[in-house]
Amino acid sequence: MLIGNGEKLSIKSPAKINLCLYILGKRKDNYHDIFSVMQMVDLFDEIELAISNSFSVSVSGAIIDEKNILETAYERLCEFLGRKLEVSVKVLKNIPIGAGLGGGSSDTAAFLAGMNRLFDLKLSVEQLVKIAATVGSDVPFFFSGGSAIVRGRGEIIEPLELPKNYHIVLVVPNFSVNTRWAYSQLRNSLTSREIIDFLVKSLPKNFNGILKDFKNDFEEIILSNYPHLGDDISRMRRFGAELVSISGSGSSFFGIFKNFDIAKKAFDYNWNGKKYLLKPIKYDLL
Repeated sequence: MLIGNGEKLSIKSPAKINLCLYILGKRKDNYHDIFSVMQMVDLFDEIELAISNSFSVSVSGAIIDEKNILETAYERLCEFLGRKLEVSVKVLKNIPIGAGLGGGSSDTAAFLAGMNRLFDLKLSVEQLVKIAATVGSDVPFFFSGGSAIVRGRGEIIEPLELPKNYHIVLVVPNFSVNTRWAYSQLRNSLTSREIIDFLVKSLPKNFNGILKDFKNDFEEIILSNYPHLGDDISRMRRFGAELVSISGSGSSFFGIFKNFDIAKKAFDYNWNGKKYLLKPIKYDLL
């Protein structure tokens, strides 16, 4: 997935959806313990790295109002190495921002993997993941290969081999959700450990059987603040989706369909926002 010529490297970084997302409670470090099953999908940002005389990041396709996460990743990588690496980074954003699709985290993982290749750093996957975890909670997932159980605050990854024989209709409404705000709305532990134990025992051998039972603990919060989204989610269910859920803390939502023709009918509906017809993927970042 890394294409280069020694001086320059091009990388595609995929989006993810949360097939389920459960919040188990707040930790002493003020993060929350989560349990999620994440799946990469074939919607990609595009990143180009080029050896340069100075470090720079430029982004097209989106407006980023705060410090770019790649700047933080660069700082953490240089701290780990004890030296600076001069590189020009260009990012083409195709993954919507503020939609729960992990675009920034995916870009970060791709950036770290690309720097490892471009500068022949010979860092192990474990070292890359260690650096990744200091940048963002979702970043380590993108070294998993495509599907994984994600625990802790997002840094504990258990790769899974899940079926890929389904189609995803993804809708990104015309608004975004701030993740920090969404977490601030959580008041209590929302999911019991017993539910998690059941899911772990059922994965991956009974994935199709439990797919319809997956939940996202942010859904109630998002729908109470954006009630019009509930109508669209109900409509997606009426199309016959096996699972309908928001991804991450929103704002995007998706339907999973076993039958392509039915998925295409759902995709062709005039949704209020951007829409995508996607497939789950295996993805080896390295």
